[in-house]
This record gives sequence, structure tokens and C-alpha cells, in this order.
Amino acid sequence: MLSMFELTTGDNWPDTMHSAMNAVAIDSQPVINHSSQNGLYFVAFICIAFFLMVKVFVGVFMKEVRSIAGAYIVDFSSDRVTEAGPHSRRFRKRYAACTGQGHA
Repeated sequence: MLSMFELTTGDNWPDTMHSAMNAVAIDSQPVINHSSQNGLYFVAFICIAFFLMVKVFVGVFMKEVRSIAGAYIVDFSSDRVTEAGPHSRRFRKRYAACTGQGHA
């Protein structure tokens, strides 16, 4: 499990892959490129892990951007930006309309 975490971070993963490719059996000496199909497993795992890590990073980033952008109401007709805190009347009306709780 620790090796898989090391692979996910991308730290020194080629050495781990080469060690797995050279493995033969328990109590046997390693043979260079004995099982090259292990290399395909490592490459596939790295691609999937990096894709998931990027997806998580982008998701957290977008959540933070939305929380910051949701704190303000932009009125394009008058080019005015007003703060929309939880105690703002406009915020309560929009929240009630989105959740179907009626008017606040």
C-alpha cells in the first residue's frame, strides 16, 4: 500500500516499476525485464492516479472559486456589486427560491 501511495505522488516511480519488472519469485535473484507486463500495470496506474489527482485538485479549486463568487451579487444593469451574506435579503430570497422553501 505504501508503494502505491509513492506511485500516486509520482516520486521515484520508475525505480519501483523496474524493481517489479525484474522480480522473478521469492528467494530468487532478479532478472532484468523478466516480466515486462508489470510495466504496463505501472504506466496504467500512474495515468489513472494522476488523472484522479488533477480532477480532485480542479474540483477543490472550482469549489473555492464558486464560494468566493457566490459571496457577491453582480447587478449588470447598474454595474454594481453588492455583498450577499447569509443575512442579506437578496441572498435569502434567492436561497429560498432555489430550495423551494417559499419566500423569505
